[in-house]
Amino acid sequence: MFRSFALVVLLAAGAAGSASAQDIDSPYRFVETRREASIYVGYTAPAEGQFGFGPQGGPTLGGRFGFDISNFFGLDAHIAYATLERNVIDPTGAEGPRPISTATVDQYQIELRARIQLTGRRSWYGIQPMLYGGIGLRGDLSDTQAGDLAIAEQYRFEAGGTQFAANGGGMVRFILGDHWAVRAEAGLLLYRIGTPPGYSEPELNLGSVGQDEWVNAPTFGISLGYRF
Repeated sequence: MFRSFALVVLLAAGAAGSASAQDIDSPYRFVETRREASIYVGYTAPAEGQFGFGPQGGPTLGGRFGFDISNFFGLDAHIAYATLERNVIDPTGAEGPRPISTATVDQYQIELRARIQLTGRRSWYGIQPMLYGGIGLRGDLSDTQAGDLAIAEQYRFEAGGTQFAANGGGMVRFILGDHWAVRAEAGLLLYRIGTPPGYSEPELNLGSVGQDEWVNAPTFGISLGYRF
């Protein structure tokens, strides 16, 4: 009987030890929700280009809707708007192109982004690091302004219009409970700005001038999202 009692005690101790081993707390937590709608605030750095008539930097507002399509991949539809300034440049001066006034840029940005979630649909201590890349459109809703009329038409920067844009960078998502999340991100926005045709006139001595040029604008932002 003593042997039977000892065997029962040993089996109970083994079961308790096994249960204790299974109760080890993991820093990883599965993220149950797949969709997220968020509002965004950020900063877009200057993208003035070779001659300085592109947009200057300023705050950006926007929103996005995203969903996880698998453990490691997701898609985001992103839209943003910024009221910025640009310099009105006169290239005919003896010292070369120089700013003579400023004008407003009503910049919008529409993108479809693909992202890679480095920890899958799990967070590590509530953190999900991600990489993203996107393509879309960047445009200016403003038109020719009073400051532009001070220079000849062939030297005016063409306001308005829409250009192809690409964006890429990294972000960190902080999971705040079952439904809320905060993202902090940094990226690089690439797009083209057109060069006024008068800049290619030989008498300006500006060298070889293309019809347009690629510019890049570092972007930084933070968003608050509701997950469901």
